[in-house]
Amino acid sequence: MALAVCDRWTREDKITAYHYVEKHRASYMQEQADYVESIFDPDEAWVPSESEQVRFSFFSERIKYFTDWLRLAKRAMFPEKFVPPKDVW
Repeated sequence: MALAVCDRWTREDKITAYHYVEKHRASYMQEQADYVESIFDPDEAWVPSESEQVRFSFFSERIKYFTDWLRLAKRAMFPEKFVPPKDVW
């Protein structure tokens, strides 16, 4: 449904939306890295607690969601980038 709406957008609007999602994905990836750095102690054998595992799961799910969205959006919104350079058929 969202991609059908995107079809009516101008190319500039599509690029803006794409960069918005890219920015959120990068933000979640940075938050995850910062969180790991804040709780990880290289001098100890570290085993994540249950709450830490839940937090990791949250970051992983959000990153996967935005990664999948970006992959599908590239295909739907910018199909010219997915045309093989040579026709292999």
